[in-house]
Amino acid sequence: MKKLFLTVFLLLQAYIYGQCGPPCQLNGIGLYMWLGDGDSQTIGDSTTDDEDNDDFIAFKNYGTSPINISGWQLYADQSGAATPVFTFPSGTILQPSQYVLIVADWNPGPALPNLWFDANFASGEGMFEETSNNVSWAILRNPVSNQYITIHQQGGASQGQSLSAALGTKVCNTNVTSFIPTDFDGCESVYYNQNTCTFQELTDCSLPLLNSACGQLSNMSPSLSSSAVSFSCPARSYNLNSLHTGTAPANTSLVWFTNATHTGTAYSTPAAAQPGTYYAFYYNSSSNCYSAASTSVTVTETLVNAPTLSSTALRNVCPALTANLNSLHTGTAPLGMMLVWFTNNTHTGTAVGNPAAVTAGTYYAFYYSISGDCYSNPGNAVTVTIIDDCYCTQPFAAGTPDSFTLIGITSQAKQLNWPETVPNSFISMESKNKGFVITRVASQASITDPKEGMVIYDISAGCIKIYNGTIWKCIQRRCNN
Repeated sequence: MKKLFLTVFLLLQAYIYGQCGPPCQLNGIGLYMWLGDGDSQTIGDSTTDDEDNDDFIAFKNYGTSPINISGWQLYADQSGAATPVFTFPSGTILQPSQYVLIVADWNPGPALPNLWFDANFASGEGMFEETSNNVSWAILRNPVSNQYITIHQQGGASQGQSLSAALGTKVCNTNVTSFIPTDFDGCESVYYNQNTCTFQELTDCSLPLLNSACGQLSNMSPSLSSSAVSFSCPARSYNLNSLHTGTAPANTSLVWFTNATHTGTAYSTPAAAQPGTYYAFYYNSSSNCYSAASTSVTVTETLVNAPTLSSTALRNVCPALTANLNSLHTGTAPLGMMLVWFTNNTHTGTAVGNPAAVTAGTYYAFYYSISGDCYSNPGNAVTVTIIDDCYCTQPFAAGTPDSFTLIGITSQAKQLNWPETVPNSFISMESKNKGFVITRVASQASITDPKEGMVIYDISAGCIKIYNGTIWKCIQRRCNN
């Protein structure tokens, strides 16, 4: 009943999550394949070798990040728990879905594939030896964390060996026979099937996981020239394929995913990748299998530096009643880009049509690429102020006057030849302490029938106004031509 419940649970887990790993793992590393007692030539290094030399065990990275197992130790029943039969060399790093395999004795034989190691047992001796109880066991230990997991095939759980307390803490145990429906026969080799979440027996002794296209591919991973790249305007994306430095194995293609387990759909536009994190795989479509994941690649977009400006405040220069934003630009637009202005720092909406003649407001400068349709970072906010206080003086009339003033009003003693010496005037008035008061009205609306040239003082507006025949306008100190 317990075995049935566990099988149903693991199958349900596989259905929900797509793939799973064995329940017993050490920092994400768990048993992948095991030939605990070689009854036949399975790896095929030499047909004359003793079959025990072909004992092997493989561990896989079931996680989503690379795991460094340098210095980890393998113990096996042939040597007992006192001395490890193999220590993983420095630089042994398993990418997600990669496995490492240790074989008892590979000599003589062809060059070992990537992440395969030879334990160099003497001829005729395997790492695992079938006992009278049909039990073989192994221990994988991380000496840094002082933790280990145990594995055994056949027999009771008590057959799983343990290290002394001084060598660490046992995390969990795997009894591979509890995951398969029948006892071992044939070559007595098992592998963990991530689709069914169970250990399954390889009864044909051919090790299809090792010799098939998928088996060879699963321990490869694409090599890349960089793990962090960026693009900037006018480019709008990055070509992930340009990072590939190797050659895809025969009958495979390079594909990209946004996760290290190639779940979901492959990234559809690797030649025009947007910011994000990506993983490369070799993919064999006929066998529907993938290599291990490459190292992650992070793509970012680097915005072009903002335009440099001489000031963040600008006002009009008389007599103009507009200001020139471009006069603040002190830098040079990057090649293929031009200076544009917006009234917001997100370049939304329409750019300022004529930045050389703007009215009061807040403006932001950008560099813009027409070909890439992209922008730089925004410049600092520029506040434009328009002050209508422009005035000037006209040159005095030159030449001989054509008339002189005949009427004068004064509050002082009349001076000789005044006002007769004042040129070009109809009437002249003077006083040192008096003022000239024109018609004062509450507002221009009080004048029901204005005439062109009429002058009033508008009390509500607080200014002297003149009627130009169409509207009333305050007389201001400015350049009136």
